[in-house]
Amino acid sequence: MANDETQANWSYNPNGGEHQQEQGAEQSETVQDSQKTISWTASEYVANQKDAKWYFGFFLFLIICVGLVYFFTKDLISVVAIAVIGILFSVLANKKPKQLAYEINSQGISISGRFYNYSEFKSFSLSSEGVIGAINLMPLKRFMPEISIYFPPEQGEAIISVLTAQLPHEQRAEHGVDKLTKRFKF
Repeated sequence: MANDETQANWSYNPNGGEHQQEQGAEQSETVQDSQKTISWTASEYVANQKDAKWYFGFFLFLIICVGLVYFFTKDLISVVAIAVIGILFSVLANKKPKQLAYEINSQGISISGRFYNYSEFKSFSLSSEGVIGAINLMPLKRFMPEISIYFPPEQGEAIISVLTAQLPHEQRAEHGVDKLTKRFKF
C-alpha cells in the first residue's frame, strides 16, 4: 500500500525523459487525472500491407533455407519441417488484426473485457509505429509476455497522465525480434 502512495507522486516528463516529483497544485491535478476513465478502440497490432513482392521475397528466402538445410544435412524430415513452418508463417503474416476495446482508469487497464491491475506490472515504456503510439507494459511475472497497447495520438497525453500516476516510466531499448519484424514489415 505504501508503494502505491509513493508511485502516485511521480509522473513522466516528456522533455527530460525522467520521472520528476510533483509539488502542490500539480500533484492534485495528477491525482484528479488518475480518477477518470478513458476508453478507446484500436488494433491489436500494427498490420503492414504485404504485396506480391513481399511474398515472392519470403518464399525465395524459404526455398534457399530449405535447399541449404537439405544440402548440409540430407535430412528430409528437417526440410519438410522448415517448409511447413515457413508456409504457416506466411499464413500468419496475412492475418488481419482484431479491433480491441481498451479502458484505462486508476484501478487498472481493461483490454476487451480482460482486466489487468497495475500491481501486475513493474513499469511501462513508450514507443511508436509511425504515427501510432504504443504503451508497452512490463509484467512482474517472469513468463507473462510484455503487453503492447496502441492508442490514438489525440488521447495520448490523457492516457499517459493516468498511467504515470500508477506506474513508473522506464524507457527500454527495442528488442532485436521487434526490430527484425519491423524491418521485414511482418
